[in-house]
Amino acid sequence: MIEFNMRKWFYILTVIVVSIAGFIFLHKDKPFTVRIRQEGSSISGLKLNHSENGALKWELTSRRAEIGQGGEDAHLYALTLNIYQGRSLVLNGKEGIYDFKNKNLKIKDVRATVDDMSLDTDSLLWKAADEEITTEDTINIKGKNFSIDGKGLIIKAREQKVRVLQDVKGIFYN
Repeated sequence: MIEFNMRKWFYILTVIVVSIAGFIFLHKDKPFTVRIRQEGSSISGLKLNHSENGALKWELTSRRAEIGQGGEDAHLYALTLNIYQGRSLVLNGKEGIYDFKNKNLKIKDVRATVDDMSLDTDSLLWKAADEEITTEDTINIKGKNFSIDGKGLIIKAREQKVRVLQDVKGIFYN
């Protein structure tokens, strides 16, 4: 009697483990959608990836996210946005608002880096559809041999072009 019960439990446990492993194997590459319907919800350790034609275009991570009214946006804290366009552009911010529908991201207190250059500004907007970064705030761009200050900025990530809009002052070093 004891031997039969042990075999029965072993068989049941084996079936459960094989079923879970099969489910994971069959569904590991399929995308899934999470719908959060209640405002006031929060997520710890948020990570969003956006790919096109199998290539990773950008990746957004945040220590914590609070879902906004109607689940259309999220308030992010301690966030990083990696944009992959040949070179990796990394945007770090203390907080931001991510719009799930338009995939736009507003970031406050920003430091952006690419290669050995950095950009500091109070806020900026990443428009994922246009692959464009804009701000109307004062900016400071520092590189190994230069420093540029100004007001307003447009970065076209796809074209890898940067334009400072007003009051441009530059210092170049030997």
